[in-house]
Amino acid sequence: MLGLHGPDPACAVGRRVQAALASLDSRVAGAITAELEQLTLHDLLVAEPSPARPGV
Repeated sequence: MLGLHGPDPACAVGRRVQAALASLDSRVAGAITAELEQLTLHDLLVAEPSPARPGV
């Protein structure tokens, strides 16, 4: 979700922060998945107004 990439091996901070970011990324993905599992197409259609379509 966060678009993580491998850190520069020469970077002391990058080497250590990767595990923390991977854990956060996993929790974010789980939260998004759980939220999406609760939605239906109807929920999405009534939550957001349709953009104006000329001629319709």
